[in-house]
Amino acid sequence: MPAGLAAEYARFKGEAARYYLSDPNTRISIGQYVGSTASPAYSTNFGRLCIFPRLNAMYFSDLA
Repeated sequence: MPAGLAAEYARFKGEAARYYLSDPNTRISIGQYVGSTASPAYSTNFGRLCIFPRLNAMYFSDLA
């Protein structure tokens, strides 16, 4: 992962968790969060190169 994205990912982990835990009724997706004014600015490649590949890997992992 490019160094800039690694720093954004580290920041994202804390900020997103605080945002979603602050209101249990939050109904926006991670993609909407990354692109919204609710989150601090992330680079244009952050979702495409960092977040969405991780979500995809979690979806297709075998948890059994």
